[in-house]
Amino acid sequence: MKVTERIGRNIRVMRTERAMTQESLADLAALDATYISGIELGKHNITLATLLKIAKALKCDISVLLRGVKTDFSK
Repeated sequence: MKVTERIGRNIRVMRTERAMTQESLADLAALDATYISGIELGKHNITLATLLKIAKALKCDISVLLRGVKTDFSK
């Protein structure tokens, strides 16, 4: 699984656990709802600043959104 897909999945899990829509998350994070959708689908390589906005909106530590991200040093 690509890094963007893993982060997107983590965001979707946290959002649904909090019974939030993509629109409500987007409003709280000052982002566009279609952008949130793309992030959750792993289509966007987001910045740390955007990841921090989303973590704040979800009221979780940024490390939660990075769970399962693996670093491959073999390349």
